[in-house]
Amino acid sequence: MRPPSAIFTTDNFRAARSACPGINALANHGILPRGGRNIDLETLRRAVTVGFNIDNIDADPPAGFPRFADAVFDIAITTNVDRNNTKTFDMDTVSRHDYPYGPIECDGSLSRDDFYSGNQVSFNPEIFAETRGVIVEGLANGEGTGNGTEIDLLLAAKARSVRMYDQSKRNQEYFFNGTNLSRTFGTSALYMSVLGDPINGTVNSEYMKILFEQERIPFLEGYNPRTKAQTNTMTLSDLIAKFPAASPPDIPCTFTPEQAPCPATVAAAVGARSLHSFPAFHGF
Repeated sequence: MRPPSAIFTTDNFRAARSACPGINALANHGILPRGGRNIDLETLRRAVTVGFNIDNIDADPPAGFPRFADAVFDIAITTNVDRNNTKTFDMDTVSRHDYPYGPIECDGSLSRDDFYSGNQVSFNPEIFAETRGVIVEGLANGEGTGNGTEIDLLLAAKARSVRMYDQSKRNQEYFFNGTNLSRTFGTSALYMSVLGDPINGTVNSEYMKILFEQERIPFLEGYNPRTKAQTNTMTLSDLIAKFPAASPPDIPCTFTPEQAPCPATVAAAVGARSLHSFPAFHGF
């Protein structure tokens, strides 16, 4: 299946979009419905395979693990305004923050502000500049790999930790628990997996920047989902489990003094979980 790499547009002002640049990009390319509405399971399965080489739609997933699209879909439909609709979801509802009907979106995004500040959905250039600042500085100082062109697991974990800590200082209602910490690991592992190496956790820094800033899949820059290693929930779970040990031990989980440092306690426990607690597609 050939991704429609040349068909990219963000001109549909009536389109529904989410807090996740990944599924937004799929819709911007027409791999998911451009309107972002009435997405059924088969459409989502095909889209994540065509756009990001997630799962093989013609084969079963690894034993004991769900298909990625199925895991996301099962969570997404719980956010529907019509509680009886279990067949489709709209992209704007998955960004709901109100629990229990907002089980995907959470505080401390790499590229969005928090619900507390009024908009947890739209890309925030200032927020993402903080994330990119950690990455660019790290690459300039010899962190990462690929002669300064690729983000590795240590640098991704550092950027995630800094953003999470800094955001907790801004948001007086910052919500933190083990589940949300697992989600933040999951979102970082996800962008690394779908754009780069899902086993070792490396990704082209420019690919990551394009996906977040433009909500565009970097086909024009050389990204080809058909030639990269495949992502599935088993590989993603394994990569998530590496984040606690990779996270800087001197950066607390939150600014709140009574919170334990990461990853010494909570992070170490959460990192060992599989994707059975997987709401990782919440909005990078």
